[in-house]
Amino acid sequence: MLPLALACNQPAKLPLAEGTGPAPNLPAPHKSLLPTVDIAPAKGWSEGARPVGAAGTTVTALARDLRHPRWLYVLPNGDVLVAETNAPPKPEDEKGLRGWAMKRLMKKAGSAEPSANRISLLRDADGDHVAETRTTFLEGLSSPFGMALVEIFTGLKIRKMSPTGRILGIVLSILSLFSFPLGTALGIYGLWALLSREGEMLFQDNT
Repeated sequence: MLPLALACNQPAKLPLAEGTGPAPNLPAPHKSLLPTVDIAPAKGWSEGARPVGAAGTTVTALARDLRHPRWLYVLPNGDVLVAETNAPPKPEDEKGLRGWAMKRLMKKAGSAEPSANRISLLRDADGDHVAETRTTFLEGLSSPFGMALVEIFTGLKIRKMSPTGRILGIVLSILSLFSFPLGTALGIYGLWALLSREGEMLFQDNT
């Protein structure tokens, strides 16, 4: 196992400064039977510890105990959407020596647990940079990643006259009210269209 470990973790031959800047000095490609892999272990903050920010700033945890958060999207009103997601299960990739190695590497990177398959909404109501409210915005997804897809998904549901699209459209319209002036105007129009009697009747018989 020692030769395998040495092959997967080769030391750098140049100092860090040589590989940064507008004209980095990059080493020539090196071919090997085994790829060079150096995984940074995934570790949460220990109790009472936090990263050190720039001078004059303080780092706080907006939320804790999220399940493999992969992507953030800040809404116009300051709420934060978090994609809690992991790769979908691939039984074929777990077979053989390659599967064994991949499983160990993914575990070290914090990616071995099943995907939560949800997008959570975090809200910091009092401005202390800690979310007092955490709610599930969407669940039952399939390894969600990009958050802009929420708006695309809403548009597709509205186009199909789906009640789900109406609900999401109302939520996005409310959030748009805080993006003055264009977002406010669009939010008012969206709420007027979706909350009207005609809008309710238009969506109620479609799935």
